[in-house]
Amino acid sequence: MIQAQFSLTSEHLRLLTGYKTLGFKDKSDRVRTALNEFEQRLLQQPVEQSAELYTEIYQADEDIQAFNCRWFTHTSCRLAGPRRKSAWAVRGVANASH
Repeated sequence: MIQAQFSLTSEHLRLLTGYKTLGFKDKSDRVRTALNEFEQRLLQQPVEQSAELYTEIYQADEDIQAFNCRWFTHTSCRLAGPRRKSAWAVRGVANASH
């Protein structure tokens, strides 16, 4: 593993001193875990921001809401209807390999 040297504030050092009570094997393990969690949060931010933006747009646009209502109604009717034969069965293709 690569080693790095960096400076910490007393607050950061306080967070590291209780590593054993938190279940970490050493201070380095605690730092690696914190960095991994921070990276995951950074990666998640654009997804959350995008979802918030889509929600704002959806709530402000009645045309999109109406389209979704029609699409979901159509889809649920189609799914609730009688089972249709698969495209393979309609074409006469044997289902042995599908």
